[in-house]
Amino acid sequence: ELGEMSTSNGKDRSESVAAESANRNTPSESAELYSLLAQIIPADILSAFGEDVGEALKALQESWQSHTQEFGELLEELSDVTRDAFNALTSMTDTEVDAEVDGAQWFSHFRSLQEHHLAELIDRAPGLGERHRRLLKFVHRQFLSALDITNWPSGNPEISAKVKATSGRNLSDGFECLLQDVQSAPDFHIKRCEESSFQIGDNIASTEGTVVYQNEIMQLIHYRPVKESVSATPLLMVPPCINKYYILDVSEENSVVRWLLEQGVDLYMISWVNPEKEHADLGIEAYLEQGVIAAKQYILRRSEAEKIHLAGYCIGGLFAALMASRDQASETIASLTLINTMLDYRMLGELGVFLSERMILASTAKAERESVLKGNFVSWAFTLLREQQLLWPYWIKRYFLNESLPADPVMYWNQDVSNLSARMAADYLDNFYLHNRYWEESLSLMSENLSISAIDMPTYILACSKDHIVNWQASMQSACKINGKVRAVLAEGGHVMGVLRGINKKAPGRYWVMDPSLSAEKMQFDQSLGKTGLWWADWEKWLQGIDGVFKKPANWEATICDSIEPAPGSYVLARA
Repeated sequence: ELGEMSTSNGKDRSESVAAESANRNTPSESAELYSLLAQIIPADILSAFGEDVGEALKALQESWQSHTQEFGELLEELSDVTRDAFNALTSMTDTEVDAEVDGAQWFSHFRSLQEHHLAELIDRAPGLGERHRRLLKFVHRQFLSALDITNWPSGNPEISAKVKATSGRNLSDGFECLLQDVQSAPDFHIKRCEESSFQIGDNIASTEGTVVYQNEIMQLIHYRPVKESVSATPLLMVPPCINKYYILDVSEENSVVRWLLEQGVDLYMISWVNPEKEHADLGIEAYLEQGVIAAKQYILRRSEAEKIHLAGYCIGGLFAALMASRDQASETIASLTLINTMLDYRMLGELGVFLSERMILASTAKAERESVLKGNFVSWAFTLLREQQLLWPYWIKRYFLNESLPADPVMYWNQDVSNLSARMAADYLDNFYLHNRYWEESLSLMSENLSISAIDMPTYILACSKDHIVNWQASMQSACKINGKVRAVLAEGGHVMGVLRGINKKAPGRYWVMDPSLSAEKMQFDQSLGKTGLWWADWEKWLQGIDGVFKKPANWEATICDSIEPAPGSYVLARA
C-alpha cells in the first residue's frame, strides 16, 4: 500500500510520523534522556579529560610558535595537497561527479583532507610529547567520526533508502528504541547483539564442570575431563576480573576451555565475583589471597599434585605474575603463562589517553563515591578506542535503520560487563598505572616485596599484534626482567580475537616466535613471515616439554564430592 502512494502522500506520511514521534518525546522524556546520558561520563571525569586536552592543545600551539619557519613550510605543503585534490575533483566528468555524489562520497573527500591536514599538524609538531600527540590524535579521530555525515541520516544512503521505504518509520522507531535502551539500564551503553539469543550455561559458557570451592571473591570451577587420562600437573587459569571469565568458553566453536580439555589438560578456572557495594573494600591483596592463592591451595590439596601450571589473561596475568614473584613460588608453580599481560606500565599504547594522573584521580574518586568502578564506564573507554568497529556501526543499525542485532556470542560477552571494587580500582590504578611500582621493584603486598626478577620458573609470553588494550611491545617487555627461561610468541589478531583464533583450525592465523633477549623496542616482525597455525598448539608443545608425557587417570568422581553447583556457577550470572 505504501509503495502505491504518491510522492506527496509519502512526504505527508513522513511528516506525520515525525510529528507523532515528537509528540511521544515529551520535554520530561528528553530531560530524562539527557540526564541518563550524562551518567556515562560524569562531570568530574569530563572536566579532567578536558583539562588534559587543553594542556595538549597548548603544547601543540607552543611547539609551532617556536618553529614558525617549519610551520610555514608545512602550511604551504598542505595548501598544495588541497589544491591538487580540488583540481582532481573539478576535472571529473559529469558521470564521475554523479557517481561521487551518490553515497555521500563528496564528504569523504573533505574528511580525507581534514584528517590528513590535522594529522600532519600533530605528527610533525617539533618536540611534542608522545602522550600529548596520542591524545590529540584520539580526540581528532573522535571529532571526525562524530562529524562524518555517513553516521547520520542526512548523509547515509542506506538510511535515506530506509526512510523512503518506511516513510520515516525507521527513525521514529529507532528513537523509541534509544529511549528504551537508556531507560532500561542504570548506565546507557550501545547494544551490539541480541541478548535474548544467549543463555549462560546453555549456549554460552556451557562446557561441563562444577564449582568445587568458593568464597566472597571467587568461585573455582573444575572442568570434567574428556580424555581417560589427564596431565599430572593441573592448570589454573586466571581470567581478568574486569570481564567475565567465559570469553575463554564463549561458544562450542570458540572455546579455549574445550580445546584444552581435548589436549588432556586438567583444567581449573577462576570465576570472579561481580562486585557490588558490599565488596567495596576488597583490594588487590584480597584478589591474590582469597583468589589465586586460595585456588592454588585447594588444587594442590585435592589433586595431591606437587605443583600447578599457572596461566593468566590480561589483568589475570598480572595476578599470576605477582603470585610467581612470591618467595619460594617455584616450589609450587611449575610454569607461568602470561597472555596479553602488561607488567611495565610505561608502555600504555592507545589506552593511555584515559590514564593521565588527572583522569586516574577522578576515576578513583568516582569509584569511592559509588563503592565500585562501574563496568559500563570502563566499557565505554574500550569502545571509544575502536569506535569505528564498536560504536558507529551499531549506532546506525539500531537507532537509524532500526534493524535486529546479530546473535554474536563475543559481543554478548563484551556487553556483559563487570564492576571493579573501589579498593581494587584504587590499588590497581595507583600501584601500576600511576607509579609502575611492580616494574620499578618497589611494590609491597601481603607483607612481601614483590619483584618481577624473582620469577624464576619457565614462562610463556603471548602477545597479539593488533591488541589496542595491551600493546604487544608492552607484553613482550616482561621478558627483560623475568629470570626463568622465556618463550615469547606474537600472535596475529587483537586482544580477544587473537586469543580465540589460536584454537580455530578452520581459519588459523599466523604467529611469530620472538627473541626474548631483545628489548621490546628492538623486537620486529615481518607480516609476510611467521608460522601459520595455532599458537595454542605451540604453547601445548612447550608445556609438554616441562611436564614430559606423564599422565594420570581422570578421577571425576573425587571432584563431584566437592561439588557446590554445576558450572558456570552463580557468580558469573550477576549483572553489573
